[in-house]
Amino acid sequence: MAHSYSDDSYLTLSTTAAGRNLIVRSLYGESITFTRIAIGNGVPADPDSVSDMANELLSISLTAAEPSSDFMLLTGYVSSSQIEASFYGYEIGVYAKDSNNVEYLFAYRYSTSDVDFYPAADSGRALELNLSVVVQLGNAENVTAILIEGDTYAPKADFDAHVADESNPHGVTKSQVGLGNVPNVTTNDQTPTYTVASVLAGLVSGETLSVALGKIARAIISLSSHANNKSNPHGVTAAQVGAAASSHNHSAADINSGTFGVARGGTGKSSLTSGAILKGNGTSALAEISGTGALYATTKNSPAFGTLPISCGGTGRTEAPSMLTNLASTTPASPLAANPRPGVTGVLPVANGGTGVSALDGTDYSTAKPRKIYAGTGAMTSGSSSLANGVIYLQYV
Repeated sequence: MAHSYSDDSYLTLSTTAAGRNLIVRSLYGESITFTRIAIGNGVPADPDSVSDMANELLSISLTAAEPSSDFMLLTGYVSSSQIEASFYGYEIGVYAKDSNNVEYLFAYRYSTSDVDFYPAADSGRALELNLSVVVQLGNAENVTAILIEGDTYAPKADFDAHVADESNPHGVTKSQVGLGNVPNVTTNDQTPTYTVASVLAGLVSGETLSVALGKIARAIISLSSHANNKSNPHGVTAAQVGAAASSHNHSAADINSGTFGVARGGTGKSSLTSGAILKGNGTSALAEISGTGALYATTKNSPAFGTLPISCGGTGRTEAPSMLTNLASTTPASPLAANPRPGVTGVLPVANGGTGVSALDGTDYSTAKPRKIYAGTGAMTSGSSSLANGVIYLQYV
């Protein structure tokens, strides 16, 4: 198929000295293999005599190659995912290999006005581009015939069919790709063998799978044992986990909410009646008792306020009795009676204003104890004339 490449959608490159040399050599039977398209942003010293890119930034693989009478249309796919840093493509080059597999810059184009911008992958701008360039192959009669006869390029239809052929058209064997000793089983059906390592050890790059699995097995066993160890294997302290020590103190100000129950040494009550007394109530909150009078309990579990009974050492009365002394009686009286009148006993001694005797009759004059006293009333009971008023007569009988 013949094409005309005057359309502006294609970029025409100038053949380099190395490229022209390859064309000449192809006339004598050597092959030319175009390998890639390169993009850069360098500035060549002399665009007419370049042998390599001044500053290559992007290498593009070929997706299509269509020969014509004396030109070759090469196409490559460009995506911003391939670009690390944004740049302007001042340079475009096409590389080709000779029969000895040596790569040369075959064609080159440098421009500062007609350039494309290539955004980086992380720039936020996406680029997907099928870039097509045209390179010159020289005399159509010689170059085209040599390239086609030498099978340097396949027709596009054949090339596309070859690419779409997934039935191993080249007959590649597993030995050729380094899989000669790999069993042909799925990943889930692999059955590697290993021996559990005796001690914990780190993985080492390049060691065999069986050794690595043995180390991993030992690590899993050790980890499981450690996870099931509930006896604080790391010796973690209360301070390290932000917990209080097993022995510590709190001030009263630290306890600012809640009510202490009886089991914790509290009362179980959030408020108390003014003047009340607390009474134990087993494990329940303390009870309150209040009232007037004496506090007493006739039984262990029933304290009360009121008049102290006789059984608890009181009088059983709410008022004091009126007590009188009966000097004419020697009979005792209960102090708890309404108005007790106890009799008297004994002899009042002289030191307390008494006589020290229980009777006034007698003849013991030596003790000077008068037995009878007569007051002057003008008469005497015995012995002499009457007594004048104001005269006292002591008689010892």
